[in-house]
Amino acid sequence: MKKNTRKTGSWLIMLTLILFVSCSEQKVPTICSLRNPSPLTELGTREIKKYIYQRTGLIPTIHTESDLSDCSANSIIIVNIEDMPNVPQAIQERSANLGKEDFRIFSQDNRLFIIGGSDVATLYGAYRYAELLGVRFYLHGDVIPDEPYTGSLTHFKEELNSPLFSTRGILPFHDFPEGPDWWNEDDYKAYFSQLTKLRMNFFGLHTYPEGGPHAEPSVWIGLKKDIQDSAKVAKSYPATFANTQRPGHWGYAPLTTSQFSSGASLLYDREVYGADILKGTEPFPTTPDSMCLLFERTGKLLSSAFDFGHQFGLKFCMGTETPLTIPQMVRSELKRQGINPESEDATRMLYEGIFNRITQTHSLDYYWLWTPESWTWGNPTNKVVQQTINDIKIANSVLADMNYPFELALSGWVLGPPQNRSGFDQIIPARSPISCISRMWGQDRIERGFYKIKTDRPKWAIPWLEEDPRMTIPQFWVGRMRADAAEALDYNCNGLIGIHWRTRSIAPNVRALAEASWSQKDWNPNFGKPYIETPVQTEDVRIQGKVNADDGRIIKGTKDSPVFNSLCYDMESYLVKVPNGVYTVTLQFCENVYNQQGKRVFGVNVEGEAVATHLDVFAKVGKDTAYEIKTKPIAVKDGVLNIDFNVEVENPFISGIIIEGKTEDVNQVKGEYFKRAINAGGIAYKDYEADLPEGTGMESSQPRDMEAFSFYKDYATGEFGKEIADSAAAIFVSVDGFYGNGGNDNVKIPRPANWVSNSGPGAVMPNQAPWDKEKQKYAFVDHFARLGSKVNGKGNIDRFNYWVNTFNYTKAMAKLGCTRGLLDQAMEKAENMTNAKQRKQFVQKEILPIRIQMSREWEEMMGYLLQTVYTPGELGTVANLEQLSRAGNHFLDKHDDMIQRYTGAALPKEAGLSTQYKGPTRIILLTERSLIEKDEKMILKTIILSSGKTSIPVLKYRQIGERDFRSAEMELIARNTYSLTMPSVSLNGLEYYVTVEEAGNSINYPASAPTINNVIMAF
Repeated sequence: MKKNTRKTGSWLIMLTLILFVSCSEQKVPTICSLRNPSPLTELGTREIKKYIYQRTGLIPTIHTESDLSDCSANSIIIVNIEDMPNVPQAIQERSANLGKEDFRIFSQDNRLFIIGGSDVATLYGAYRYAELLGVRFYLHGDVIPDEPYTGSLTHFKEELNSPLFSTRGILPFHDFPEGPDWWNEDDYKAYFSQLTKLRMNFFGLHTYPEGGPHAEPSVWIGLKKDIQDSAKVAKSYPATFANTQRPGHWGYAPLTTSQFSSGASLLYDREVYGADILKGTEPFPTTPDSMCLLFERTGKLLSSAFDFGHQFGLKFCMGTETPLTIPQMVRSELKRQGINPESEDATRMLYEGIFNRITQTHSLDYYWLWTPESWTWGNPTNKVVQQTINDIKIANSVLADMNYPFELALSGWVLGPPQNRSGFDQIIPARSPISCISRMWGQDRIERGFYKIKTDRPKWAIPWLEEDPRMTIPQFWVGRMRADAAEALDYNCNGLIGIHWRTRSIAPNVRALAEASWSQKDWNPNFGKPYIETPVQTEDVRIQGKVNADDGRIIKGTKDSPVFNSLCYDMESYLVKVPNGVYTVTLQFCENVYNQQGKRVFGVNVEGEAVATHLDVFAKVGKDTAYEIKTKPIAVKDGVLNIDFNVEVENPFISGIIIEGKTEDVNQVKGEYFKRAINAGGIAYKDYEADLPEGTGMESSQPRDMEAFSFYKDYATGEFGKEIADSAAAIFVSVDGFYGNGGNDNVKIPRPANWVSNSGPGAVMPNQAPWDKEKQKYAFVDHFARLGSKVNGKGNIDRFNYWVNTFNYTKAMAKLGCTRGLLDQAMEKAENMTNAKQRKQFVQKEILPIRIQMSREWEEMMGYLLQTVYTPGELGTVANLEQLSRAGNHFLDKHDDMIQRYTGAALPKEAGLSTQYKGPTRIILLTERSLIEKDEKMILKTIILSSGKTSIPVLKYRQIGERDFRSAEMELIARNTYSLTMPSVSLNGLEYYVTVEEAGNSINYPASAPTINNVIMAF
């Protein structure tokens, strides 16, 4: 840090605070607690002081007393019930029966009481008090509204807060730069602090195995003998997280950051960018030492971060996929030692290595095993399921031998195998939590299998706070978060965890889920009522059913053995969506289980007509032999073909369904040929689609989206001010969730990005619809922007502009997609021309202007995006667009070679992209710590995004209560990134902002500075 200078020109700021306070009748309260309070209770007193200061300008004093009766009038009394050996009679009734996470806030005798059932609960109460003052908490940071709080500080409506779910938290997913792949230690600690403010208590990580697409260094896999001191290991294997040189994974092309367009390179302090722990190992570590070093660095990061979070009552969970994937280098080492890598002994030895290294490296509360992602859409064979069960049992046995240093848990993309979604309930110990993420990126409802688990084991539902196919665009799921939380509660889940990557762009979703884990009575009409299922008209599902797949059998009587090798059994019916028309249905069977007749006998009805009775496939053709029943033409009049199965002996089954015929005429449109084939119990094969998902014929009575206006009104009030709260909330609701009640991509907000086949998430999509028509979907963008004239306050305006730029960026992306669609159409026309001269003229006059226009529209899109960069997540979005859409998918230059071939000349210079930043100067703090440990040395990093010349950024800081700000110049790291070691933080807290000068004007961060600044507290 460069030399500090003390200035006395802070009178204007102090005058602002005096006026800020004098407009109200508030009295400065005293914050009172018992002597020798628990650490979090003591922190709670100082956090209350901080937020009162930020919202009113008042600076309360903190007292400790031996008896609560000594706390004066106009006091805020904060106390942990565990610190009171004798509870005063005056509050006995209100403090009785408080659970470990419960807290109560109430006013009595001109004093406000915040009483918690534990030190964590008491801290929760302190943060709830801040919310009563108008503060709002999110993963990316606090929101302090510009309009000062002028109400009473000691009189509030009484409230008892008790969580609906004992486990509440997040599952940030590794694999893309938008998520934890690009987090550093300060990011983890910042988010852990914010989780506590959101009253969440869980943080989980999933670890991809080698080949999926590559190993990640969160969990080391190896032998116990190779564990060294601290986080070091003697042997390891290649692993990494996302970085800008990582080759080919998820469709990302390797680039250096200086190759990024539109000035985006200014955001990065080095050419190959990734998390700090990757430095020197990118794109992959290639030497034994560098491989081991990366695991050591990762282990130390997790150790420091988890220890920090544990102080706030957070629980941590991480793990690997099951069956355990053994890295190739580890397999080779096992073979060298004469150990068969496929043996159970090898698996046991590796779990011993994994678990012992964790206990030596960092604290952990749960280790979860994830069933394979392929189980979401595929149907694992019985052999694969049994291998998974065996692997789980081995892992549990190793933990049992170690006396469970942490608990075993189970998770996955589905709750269990298709044969029985809740079947693992009988496999793992009753103490072990069982969980899963919702299918179809959260479009599917909470897994109903949770409801079928009747044991008292922990059950964690994991809804999607955002979906990765649309990673680069905004996603609003407040209504769905509320509905998912309501269903999880109905299904007796006691855990609610959100999967995500980004932070700021999904802030409403995160807070909605956090709030729904504590209270639902204001928006859930069924809250507190018995759970009720309702019959539903379902389509494109099979009702009930289990699957059996045994690849490799040679089936007699067919050339399509894969269809007949799999089957679905014990189902009630198939409800297949087809256009109205007349169809012949071919039902395909193969008995591959029983060796004698009479073991399976059943009947089949199609559209209510019996097509088979007393059917015994073995009696017809024997075992492993194809058998088909072809119906007469059958009319479908309601868009759903019903195939019903009737039980006679044991369970009905089916291997394949072929529906073939002609759709009905509709007005002047003649019917046409239609065919649909389904591989029952199997995966996609030739023109057969994979088996239909399991339905129940019943579903929750809850709507797919709950009411969201009440949330968004509160959100908009905090973000932008009450002047536009109703109008802004209505716009957010208009793009939140689904149309109707079914999900299935029927999403309100237009989505110009998607997962590209064999590529990756959030790719810009070509769209051949004309922009004049498509832009009508984006009318909400201008409607929202027009509200800006009513927004007051620098902080409110800054937060409002974040969404204006986010919406404009999305609209610009959509326009770019339509322009690319126009180019595709024009190129197709050119390719069909036979006259070379005419084609050249057409390309020059029609195609080149479109191609040039695409480059300008790309720059426009990126220009808006760069105004939204506040966190590591947005850095990842920038990299995604540059590496995936532009370089990997060749969104801009796909046709360049053909254009140059047709014209006989290079593309004009205008078709290239600018690397210059053309927007306003911005100060960006990617990571904002609000809590640090005493004596912790914190490095503050700042990015100056500017098209011109600015001064060196200066940190302005003072301890809360001091009159004047001190100044410290930041030091240049590289490009436009600066840093300094933060000054020491007193118990009163450190108040700060960052400023730069440009053309005689000051630019500050936060935007509300120097009136409302960032504050760091030490504990």
